[in-house]
Amino acid sequence: MSRRTITDRILRKVEGDLFKLMGRTPKQPQRTRNLIDELLASGSSSKTAARVACAADAEDPTVCAAPIPESPRVSVARSKHSPFEAPPIFTKHCCANTPMAAKPVPVALPPVIRAARPLVMHLGQGEEGASIDWTAAEQTNAFMLITGGSGSGKSELLRSIAGQVSTEIPTVVFDVHGDLALPGFTSHRLGKSLGINPLNQPAPDIGQRVREFVSTMRIAVPGLGSRQQLILSETAREVCRAERCDLAELRKRLQLQQSSKSADRGSVFGLLASLDVVFGEPVFEASKILDPRVLLSGAHRLDLTQLVRPAQVLVIETLLRWLFEAIRSAGPVSTRGNLRVFAICDEAALLHGSEVLDLLFREARKFGLGMALASQLAADFGPALRANAGTIVALRANSAAEVRANARELGISPPLVEALRKPGQALVRDASGIRSAQLERWPFAKPVAQQEKAPVASAKRRKKSGS
Repeated sequence: MSRRTITDRILRKVEGDLFKLMGRTPKQPQRTRNLIDELLASGSSSKTAARVACAADAEDPTVCAAPIPESPRVSVARSKHSPFEAPPIFTKHCCANTPMAAKPVPVALPPVIRAARPLVMHLGQGEEGASIDWTAAEQTNAFMLITGGSGSGKSELLRSIAGQVSTEIPTVVFDVHGDLALPGFTSHRLGKSLGINPLNQPAPDIGQRVREFVSTMRIAVPGLGSRQQLILSETAREVCRAERCDLAELRKRLQLQQSSKSADRGSVFGLLASLDVVFGEPVFEASKILDPRVLLSGAHRLDLTQLVRPAQVLVIETLLRWLFEAIRSAGPVSTRGNLRVFAICDEAALLHGSEVLDLLFREARKFGLGMALASQLAADFGPALRANAGTIVALRANSAAEVRANARELGISPPLVEALRKPGQALVRDASGIRSAQLERWPFAKPVAQQEKAPVASAKRRKKSGS
């Protein structure tokens, strides 16, 4: 039996059908390509090849049985990326039956992720005036944990990191306390005027989207029982199969169950009571919804000060998942230490036990995501975060108990932590070892206008200028 010749046009057709079914690129593009090559060469149709590849890669294979729309069609003009490694470019045809048919018009897709770039930051001065700098390429990863008591200098350090990083790559600041406003950053105040839909998780199928939503709700609203979580999961799945998939519709469905005579009335009543703090938040009912794609370019500050704690958790986790999926779709970075996006959060205790944080610290390094998380206690960071963080910065603790706890959690001698008495005094543990530093305020004795225009300076240039 002769084997079929695989053309670029056929591959693009399969690529488009696969993307329509899953809503994302395959997790293992090369393995998917090999499978499709074998299917096509053996005589399978393009639609059959797309469905089989979908079933092999999707978390919920049932999505692969959905009807594949005929339009928009995938373009065959692109040659920059190999098929299945990046979202395909679709085209739609207008007026095809008329003599003057219009040229294909590209369908809107998520914006192109900017090329990854190396990153160098200045932190402060060490012994004998030595410059303490942080170079991403020299670290095991670009994840930083910052711990210190109130007034120790955490916010100033986060401002310094944000100010320097934003001159190089897109930067997203989750401002919980309202003290991370910076010049040059676009602020988005989340509340009744600008909202977010936490059910709009960037998952490829409904099953995974609902699982991620329930996982986030467990962090946002502690104490949900296993039966309540099951009811929440089943109801959210029904809601997201319908046309309207948001918290308002979810609340409505639960209220209908509670008013019925089912055996689960008690559990549903308790679930509604537990989630009332979330359902009543205006941020989830706002008429204008934040488009996460804007966060992939420029410098952005998300003002979360108007939200209650559960709402803050839902917003942060939803957007972190979206950022991760966006950079993962762009594929791994080619050079170690090059970054595409940097995220900053000033209250990591909100996300204690978060599955998405554990995922980011394990896998996001290779896709170019950097993060800085701050909290008063090292114990607020889960074991997976402490084990995978490339950099830990310890500032002054406010009590003897905090000194002992931070020293134990960070693997640092208690006397070293106890010696940190002034604001800005810090121990920096990274690939260079443990270094003492006096952190400096950004923009390092330069006018703000000059600092915004200048790129991140190297340690050599900074020492030469005497800053």
